[in-house]
Parts: sequence; structure tokens; C-alpha cells
Amino acid sequence: MFIFKTAFRYAFSKTGGRRRTAIMQILGIGAGIIALMIVSAVMNGLQDAQIRHLRNIESYDLTVISDTLTIDDLRAIDANSSVYETCETAALIVDKNYGNSATARVRGISENLVNDPRFSESLVFYTDYSSLSDKGAFSLALINSLGLSAEDEIDFTFLRPGKTATIVPFTYESGIGGLYASYITDYSSSTVLMDINALLEINPKTQIIYAVYTNLNTASFARSVLELDENAQVVTWQEYNRALYSALTLEKTVMYIFLGFMFLILCVNLRNTTKRLIRTKLNEGAMLRALGCTKKSLNSVFVLQALIICILGEIFGVVSGILAVSNIDKILSLVDKIIFILTSRQSILTAIPFAASIGAKEIIFICAGVLLMTYILILFGCRKAFKKEIMEVMANVPD
Repeated sequence: MFIFKTAFRYAFSKTGGRRRTAIMQILGIGAGIIALMIVSAVMNGLQDAQIRHLRNIESYDLTVISDTLTIDDLRAIDANSSVYETCETAALIVDKNYGNSATARVRGISENLVNDPRFSESLVFYTDYSSLSDKGAFSLALINSLGLSAEDEIDFTFLRPGKTATIVPFTYESGIGGLYASYITDYSSSTVLMDINALLEINPKTQIIYAVYTNLNTASFARSVLELDENAQVVTWQEYNRALYSALTLEKTVMYIFLGFMFLILCVNLRNTTKRLIRTKLNEGAMLRALGCTKKSLNSVFVLQALIICILGEIFGVVSGILAVSNIDKILSLVDKIIFILTSRQSILTAIPFAASIGAKEIIFICAGVLLMTYILILFGCRKAFKKEIMEVMANVPD
């Protein structure tokens, strides 16, 4: 109790403007925590939304290709999982009226998949599914890139096995059967959706792919599939999106590193002010040692006073950060108004739909990292503070 009381008194001592300095350090650490929490929450929201949409319509939770397993076999692994048949093939799309062309992938889907809540969360049809019986659904992005209109006739050129050649081109005349929009730009600009039965009739050799939505761990589900068929090809969403997933992880790591330098500067400043405090308290420390206080106890006092400042700053930062994250939409709207006032231009801050979020583990990781950095720097700054003997210190006390 003596150490804590002395440390608290030293932390907020009025001598030499120490209290004002301590308050500024608390505000600085708090501001750093707030900034890190907001940036992390916004990045989490954007990354989580992107990954969620990819899992919903692009890679699914995992895909399975097997010559022996059926939908019922895969559903038996987990009764709560949803399994659908899909297929896809590459095609050259040509507008017969103007000759515009583009390469795309034609993905065969079923009506059950379209009606699945996860699929419909990330992709919206503007027409009935029945219109895809013999035609493809195009995105507005793909229609604009080809300069198509609703009445245009379109040629789909596929490659399929031939009788005299291994692969021969096959042209299928069709039109625009429907419109859709998705949250993934690359998906919309390169994918035509078609009824799976119609696509298999056009190209019977197209490989059936089982799309799986599951609440289980994808690695665990993949192992269960391989136990049933060791020759099955199983691709989880992490493997399918490996490059993007690695890039997002690297992006967040670099963000933590750069913002970590801000805390390093704050902690160095805290260490320097602690060293100045030690120099002003040498005489008092010598008297405390003469009264029986050990060097270890004195060091603990100065380390603890720095940690008190750090912890108070973290408490202020975490509380303010949680409030800021929960009201991020209002904050972005305010920033958007300020930008408009200064530049007369609207920003895109409020146009991107996402839900900012930060978990308790991230908050604990941030606070623990700052506290550890403070402790290490202060410990090294104080270790030589009271190596002088008592009489040597007392001899320098002015009369």
C-alpha cells in the first residue's frame, strides 16, 4: 500500500508541472488507443464484409468435386449444412448485332441455391429464376462493358470434347435472360449465371461441383469429406481466396506496426519524464532508504507511477474508443460534412456499407501491448536510478 500511495503521489505531483504532464500523457495514450480501435474496427468491418460476400457467392464455405459422393453423403456430415450442385465453364460472349466480345465464366446454379439466405444476401436477381431456363443472367457491369441491350442476340462459344478432336468450339445462340447485381465487382464483371440443367445440356462434360455452406470448421468438414472419399477435391474458402486472405492479413499487420510507432514515441516520452522525476526525487529517495526502504521498493514506486498513467490512459482510450466505434456512422457523416464544407465535394465515407466491429481480444491485445512496452522502457530507465549510496546522495543536498 505504501508503494502504491507514493507512486500515485509522484504521478500527479504538482512539483515542476508534473500533474499537467501526467494528464497530457494520459490524453495522448488515450488518443492513440482511440485511433487504433477506430482504424481496426473500420478495417474489420470492410474486410469481414468482403470475405462474407466471397464466401456467399464466389468460393462458398468450401467446394467438393467427387465421382462417388452425392449431395446426401455431404449433407449427412452435418445436418445443418447446406449443399447445392453447381458447375462452371469458360465462354466467349459475342454480341451478334455489334460484334463486341468478352471472355467470361458461365456458372450453373440451381433455384434452391438462389433462394438460400446466404446467397441472396450477396447477390440480387432483378428477374425470376425461371427466365434462366435457356438464357443467362448478366450483371449490369457486364452488359455495359459489352454495350448490350435487352433485345440483343448473343453467341456463347464453349469448348467441349469432340468426336475427331480432343476439344472443339461449340456456339450456343441465346439472349439476356435476366439481370443481377452482386457486392463483388470482379464477380459481376466476369460471371454469367445460368440454370445448371440448361448448362449441362449445352455442355454435358461440365464438371459438377458441390457448393457447401456450413457452420462447422471448414477444415474439419474437409477432413470428413476425405474420410468418405480420399480422391475427392476439396477446396476451402481460405484456400480459394488465399492471395486475398494473405493480403488482408498483411494489411492489418502493417497497420498495427505503423500505429505501434506512435505508442513507442509516447512510451519513450513517459520514460523520459519518469527519469526527470527520479532526478528531482533523489534526495527524498535517499531519506526513504535511510528509513529502511529498499532499492527494489524505490524502483517499484517509479515503475508503478508510470504504469498508473499508462493504465488510466488506456481506460480513457478504451471507453472513448468503444463509444466512437458504436457511433462510427455519425462520425463519418460529420467528417463528410466537414470535407464538403472545405472542398465542396462529397466523399465516399458514408457511401460504403459496412458494420465497424472490434472484439474484446483485440482490445486486450492492444492494451497489453502498450502496457508491456511502457513497463519495459520504464524498467530500463529506472534500473540505475538508485545505485548511488545514501551518504553520496545526502552529501549533495544543498544547505
